[in-house]
Amino acid sequence: MVEKEKFMKQFKSTVVIFVIFIGFISYYFLIEKKKTNKEEEQKIYIFNLIKDDFETLELTDMSDKSTFLLKKEKDWKIITPCEMPASKKTIDGIISELAVLSAQRDITKKNQRLKQYGLDVPRYRIKFSLKNESHTLLIGIKSPTEEFYFVKEENKDNVYMVNAVAVEKFIKKHLADLRDKEFLQVPEEKIKKININLEFGKIKPPILKYLAKP
Repeated sequence: MVEKEKFMKQFKSTVVIFVIFIGFISYYFLIEKKKTNKEEEQKIYIFNLIKDDFETLELTDMSDKSTFLLKKEKDWKIITPCEMPASKKTIDGIISELAVLSAQRDITKKNQRLKQYGLDVPRYRIKFSLKNESHTLLIGIKSPTEEFYFVKEENKDNVYMVNAVAVEKFIKKHLADLRDKEFLQVPEEKIKKININLEFGKIKPPILKYLAKP
């Protein structure tokens, strides 16, 4: 009888602890969900687009006038400065960031001087088109803390501060970053044998030098 009472007390204690634990977890996730929803509502979207609708992408470094033009056909392809397949992973990362690009702050002012943001002569220009629309994003200098870039959409007045990490996903790109580095795209299950010629490493054809990352 004593053992039974002892067992029941332990069982009840365990149940109480379990109920408290479940209540704590439920409360925590409820608060976190409300916090996440509130943050989502407060986001300042520069673009809120569907990434699958992107058809062209043009990345320009205004300082050296270099431009990379990409076009989506069956897959993404580099058109300028030379034609070659583009890296699906790299382009997908750029478009995923651009499609839902958000700003930390909208710092638009009346009679604002774009020169103070480096937007009178932008450092970078990102131009892209979708099925039914096109956009051009201008990128100026970094903020004094270097945490943000000043950006604005061409032909619009709004000036934004955008997280530098987000912006640098689609600027400062080289051909080596954008090209498809997979020369042979063969399903793994179809590979039966691999022969490696070690002598080939001593030869450096011009095409390898051209494709090598700077």
